[in-house]
Amino acid sequence: MKLNIIPHLEKNALAFAIYLFAFSFSLTPFFSSMSLLLFSATSLFYLKIKLPKRSDLLFLLSYSFIFLMYLVGIFFTDFQNRALELIVRTSPILFVPFLLLFTKASIKINYFKLKLCFISGVFVSCLISIIYGIFRVLRDGDLQHILYFEFAGILDLHPLYYSIYIITALVFLNKIVFKPFYKAFGYFVFGTSILLLQSKLGILILVFVLGHFVYISVKRKHYTYLFIGITSLCFIFFSAFAFDGNRLNELFSSRERNELGTSREDGVTQRIWLWETATKQLQENPLFGFGLGSKKDMFKWKVEKDILMNNYDWPTIRAMKLISTWNLHNNYLQICYEFGILGLIYFLASILVCIRLAMLRSKPLFLSVYTLILALLFVEVALNRQMGIYFYAFIPPLLFWEPKVRQ
Repeated sequence: MKLNIIPHLEKNALAFAIYLFAFSFSLTPFFSSMSLLLFSATSLFYLKIKLPKRSDLLFLLSYSFIFLMYLVGIFFTDFQNRALELIVRTSPILFVPFLLLFTKASIKINYFKLKLCFISGVFVSCLISIIYGIFRVLRDGDLQHILYFEFAGILDLHPLYYSIYIITALVFLNKIVFKPFYKAFGYFVFGTSILLLQSKLGILILVFVLGHFVYISVKRKHYTYLFIGITSLCFIFFSAFAFDGNRLNELFSSRERNELGTSREDGVTQRIWLWETATKQLQENPLFGFGLGSKKDMFKWKVEKDILMNNYDWPTIRAMKLISTWNLHNNYLQICYEFGILGLIYFLASILVCIRLAMLRSKPLFLSVYTLILALLFVEVALNRQMGIYFYAFIPPLLFWEPKVRQ
C-alpha cells in the first residue's frame, strides 16, 4: 500500500505549526520561540501575496500600529541602539499577523483543535508547576515555593503573563464543547493556579469573569452553575483576605507618600513612583515625548539628576536607582513617554479601529481576549516583552479571522 506522505505533509504542515505554537505559550519562552521559528519558516511555503479585503488590511495595519510607530520613530530619536533593539524584538507584532493573513491560515486550521492545543499547553504547564511546587514545599517545608514567582519560575514564566494565559485558556474552555468532568477539572486546575500565582490583576480579572458567570447563571436559571460560581467567589475572597501575606491585600493597604525604600514598599508603591516620576518628567516635552528607546537611559539619567538636587535618605536613593532601571509598568504611559501625547492618541485610535472592526464582524471571543491584553497594558509594558509580544501577535489575530462557519 503506497503512502502519500508528502501531499499529506504539504496539506497539514502549516496547521501543525500553528497548533504547536498555540500549545507552546506556557511551556517556557525557549519552546515558544522555537515554535514561532517553525511557524514562520513553514508559513513561507504557503505565502501568497494577494491583496486581501480592505477591512482585513485595515485591521492588520491598525493592530500592528505600535510596530509601525517604532519604524517611524527610529528616524526621530537620539537612542538609535535601543530603538533598533526594540524594532527587532517587536517585529512579530507585524510579521505574525501578516503571515496569518497572507497564508489564509484561518481557513487551513480547525479552530476547535487550535483552542484545545492552547488549553492543553496551559493545563500541562499548570500541572508541572503545581506538582513540582508541592514537591518543593514537602521537601523544604516552605509554602513560598508554590506561590508567585516560585510557582511561575519553574517554567521561566512571569506570574502576570502566566495568569493571562490561564484566563485565556478558561475563556476557551468555556466556549468549546467538552465533557463536563474534564471541563470541571480544568476549571479547578486553572483557578487554583491563578490563586497560587498571586497576580493581583489576574485575580481581579478572574473575579470579574466569575461575576459574569454568576450573572449568566441567574439569567438562564442554571442553579448548579450559580452555586459553583458563588462558591468559587467566596473561596477567592477568603483566600485573598484571610491571610496577611496575600499580595491582593496590597491594593487595599493605606499608603503614605514616602514609602519607597522602606519596609512598606511593594509592587503598588513601585508602580506609583514610576508613574508619578514619568509624568513629571514628561512635562518637559508632553506633545512628542523623548523619542523611541529613551526610557532606558533618559529616565534613569533624570532620576539621578533629581537625587543630586534633593536630600533623600540612603534607602530611598538605593530604591530610586534600582527601580529607575525598570520599564514603566504601564504600556500606555511608556508610549506617551517616548512618543508624547500625540503618539498615545494615535495608538489609542488604532485600538478603537480594531474594536470597531471586531464589533462589525461580531467577534466576541476576539474582544474578550483583546480586552485582557488592554487591561494587561495598564500594569505591564507587555508589547516590549517576549511573553506579551508573542501572545499579542498570534492569538487575537487568529480569533479575529476565525470563520463564522463552524468547522
